[in-house]
Amino acid sequence: MKKSLRMLTCLLALCLCFSTAACGPSDDPETVHIMIQNAGYGYKWVETLGEMYKERTGVTVEVNPVAIYGRVDTSSYSPTGNNTDLYINLSTGDMSNVASGRTVNGKPLHVDLSDIYDYVPEGYEKPLKELVTDAALRNCTYYEDGKQYLVEWSGSINGIIYNADLFAQNEIDIIPRTTDELMEVCEKIKGLNLTKDGETVYAFYWAKQYFTQVVFTWWAQYIGYDAYLNFLQGKNEQGVYTADIYKERGRVDAFQALEDIIGYGKGYASDNCVSYTFTQSQLKFLEGKSFMCPNGDWLEREAETNFPDTINIKFMKTPIISTIIRKLETVENDTELREVIDYVDGKIEEGDLSKTYDPEDIERVREARNMVYTQSFQDHIFIPSYSNNIDGAKDFLKFMLSKEAQQTMFDVGGGNTFAYKYSEIGIDTSKGSPLQQSKIALGLSPDTLFIGREMHAPMFLKSGLEFFSDNEAQLATIPSSATYRNPLQLVEAQYESWVGRWGNAMNQAGVRN
Repeated sequence: MKKSLRMLTCLLALCLCFSTAACGPSDDPETVHIMIQNAGYGYKWVETLGEMYKERTGVTVEVNPVAIYGRVDTSSYSPTGNNTDLYINLSTGDMSNVASGRTVNGKPLHVDLSDIYDYVPEGYEKPLKELVTDAALRNCTYYEDGKQYLVEWSGSINGIIYNADLFAQNEIDIIPRTTDELMEVCEKIKGLNLTKDGETVYAFYWAKQYFTQVVFTWWAQYIGYDAYLNFLQGKNEQGVYTADIYKERGRVDAFQALEDIIGYGKGYASDNCVSYTFTQSQLKFLEGKSFMCPNGDWLEREAETNFPDTINIKFMKTPIISTIIRKLETVENDTELREVIDYVDGKIEEGDLSKTYDPEDIERVREARNMVYTQSFQDHIFIPSYSNNIDGAKDFLKFMLSKEAQQTMFDVGGGNTFAYKYSEIGIDTSKGSPLQQSKIALGLSPDTLFIGREMHAPMFLKSGLEFFSDNEAQLATIPSSATYRNPLQLVEAQYESWVGRWGNAMNQAGVRN
């Protein structure tokens, strides 16, 4: 009898286990469990906000940092033994999971956060949907139902960072405005023949993927913002779905500008960069062994153990691709292009250049100058449907959106904030480092156009269209090697990979011309 009772008890326990969302520890309203990808900006900022939240509400915030890339994704798909209430992820696939209808325990994985976007965060007078950048709202809104399932937790800026002291010490008093001018600066640095600790000081140290973001910006500058938005739909400038978007001339020019800088044996960048990790390359830059480095605003936080407090590094505005003059009617050479850039930058205060150059050309250059690459499109917060404390997770998210929390995040998180418009965020950034000050300056204008690998349209979400593959290594190899591909070959290869399956891609996405 006792044996039968024990068996019945075990059977009931097993049934109970399978009837719940997870067999692991249950959440309670006094704890919010968070899993965060530990990279770039780290996780200490979440712990700090959790401590502030507990002081305010008495609710404990448990933070689980995960260093392995992709582990947050796989963990979110597996509720068994998983008590996570809120994920802070680093992945371009989050909206793809929404679009694919991924479910867990028979429910959509992601909780609808549209009410969060209608919420007015503490310290502000507008709802979240009016505080975040247009790009952030676009990228977190699912096209089929107009609802938001994600919140971007970073306001990253990516581009070319330069050592201002090295520039000044070597009398390089011009920050490159165009890619041709950037090449001139690289040539001057090469001619200095500088060394440090027995090593050559180069114009650039770089790591794979980071220069791709600069290439992406050059391409977007060339085609223009409207054409960029069309590309994000899988359409050409005329609004037609076509694989021809992958053989557009600006892509070749952008890759060519990159090869001109990092090409093997040119001497503007170390040939060792091909095999270096991003940490090795950025350390060389921070040691003063290069004048410039493509990177993101998380550099200080990411390299804090090797980061000299006295180093004076800043973002430059990404130089405009010089071949943009093909798109202009009245700007005929790089010298004239630099003059127009100075005008739109406000450095030419007297005179009216519209009498010399077509006003449409001036505005086209202004648009290109306002483009800023951001990696925020892969930095998402979401709440899983299997959380036992959805209300608690939402309440903590609302606290994170407050002005007080954003100020704390900026102070302790390496200058990072959520993807708010800098003109709306209203926090004190005066204590930020030179790098953070330059970041704010880039994003401060209401005319700033944030660009990047946005994933919000069906051709990208459901058919897997690509942006730019990371081709730095191929462009920087010996031209006679088997792996070398020139800029035209790179562009043609991507086009060829899509043209034959374009019709199937459109069918998969459910779109038609």
